[in-house]
Amino acid sequence: MVQLHPVRVRTWDPEKLGEWLAKPLVAHPETKVEGETITYPQLLGQFLGMPLDTDDYFAAIYDLLEGADGRLIRLSGNLNKQISGERLRSLQDLFEMNNKEKGLSLAAS
Repeated sequence: MVQLHPVRVRTWDPEKLGEWLAKPLVAHPETKVEGETITYPQLLGQFLGMPLDTDDYFAAIYDLLEGADGRLIRLSGNLNKQISGERLRSLQDLFEMNNKEKGLSLAAS
């Protein structure tokens, strides 16, 4: 029997993810063989939004997918991509403000 041991990704670091994917399954501490049962790690991550440099972000995703030898699956095609006109205008205003101000931060009130 094969069991998966989910390992959650908490930060976006393409170099660390690439190293993790390149490591053989037997080298991961989560991999265990006990009698007829094999337990091995499965990397899980959900990334919402993107860093300020979108070109680097998409290049890193592409490099990870290409270098994963089929061990990484992109699920973004399954996302609901519908957005209301009002919300889209709000987001466009926010992006415009972010570009104009060279980044945004929370203000203490």
